[in-house]
Amino acid sequence: MSRPVLATGIAALVLLGSALPAHAATTATLLPAAPGSTWDHVKGLNDAGVAVGHAESSRDAVRWAADGAVAVLGKLPGDYSGMANAVNESGVVVGTSLGEADGLVAVRWDATGAITALPDFPGPRRSTSANAVNDSGVVVGSATDRSSGLSTAQRWNADGSITALTHLPGHDQSWAQGISSGGLVVGASDKLNTLDRTHATLWRPDGTVVELPALASGRNSSAAAVNDAGTLAAGWSEDQGGRQHAVLWTLGATTTVTDLGTLGGLFSLARAVNDAGVVVGEATAAPGGAYLAVRWQPGAPAVLLPGTGTITKCVEARAVNAAGSIGGGCKRSAARWDES
Repeated sequence: MSRPVLATGIAALVLLGSALPAHAATTATLLPAAPGSTWDHVKGLNDAGVAVGHAESSRDAVRWAADGAVAVLGKLPGDYSGMANAVNESGVVVGTSLGEADGLVAVRWDATGAITALPDFPGPRRSTSANAVNDSGVVVGSATDRSSGLSTAQRWNADGSITALTHLPGHDQSWAQGISSGGLVVGASDKLNTLDRTHATLWRPDGTVVELPALASGRNSSAAAVNDAGTLAAGWSEDQGGRQHAVLWTLGATTTVTDLGTLGGLFSLARAVNDAGVVVGEATAAPGGAYLAVRWQPGAPAVLLPGTGTITKCVEARAVNAAGSIGGGCKRSAARWDES
């Protein structure tokens, strides 16, 4: 394990340049509800504008075409709940299927919607989850032992093999949340029974594990996503007061961490980042306030994403594609934001 050098400050982002033209306007569109559902949200969005996510009320995995047309993705036979977490440029979707017989199972849907359970290592059955997929078809997520409740970050390789990703030394469990085109994986490793327990983690393609730096005096952190180029990762770190703040890691021989700040409240978290350095997630606008959907442009503070119609504020931003389009949710509706 190596420990990268720590650096903070919004100034570090200025070097990335402006990601959107100064005249760009952001508009929100509510996506159609899945059949039988009254509560949907987007969790993944590809460069073609295909969005995927979950219908809470009907317990379905959902895919929205670029034109907004909605389709329910199937579950494994006998299962009662599905969730889609990510989609790549080929239209391959990954997520989970849940049932009484096998519990939570990592699954993949091909571009036609056909579902396949992702394999696990031989031995006692574990709960598995697929959280991200790159354009080579490599999937990452986690496998959880049903007896101990401890998780291990896991990679499903394009050739059908499986790789268990090692926790950070001295940690008890881990999970993988994002993967770049080149195979860099990010997530977190976790120690039990300590206040200093969760640490943002990066795995190189060869499996080498690296701890990503936290903010100065911050004890806990977690990485949620890495961009396609493998140059930036996003997530959260506690600040010196123990408050969760969205952060951006600039990856390289010397990795730095930048505090992205909030909307004026105490808390924020980042969920996705693209190659232009646009970060999306949620932040609070006042102490004790609710989380609201936000975007961070390179070198700029958090900006509240607009609502639409009678919905003035939106609550989550979970994905951003190369064009800067964003997927998330407004109240109980799946939403997409586009630039014009």
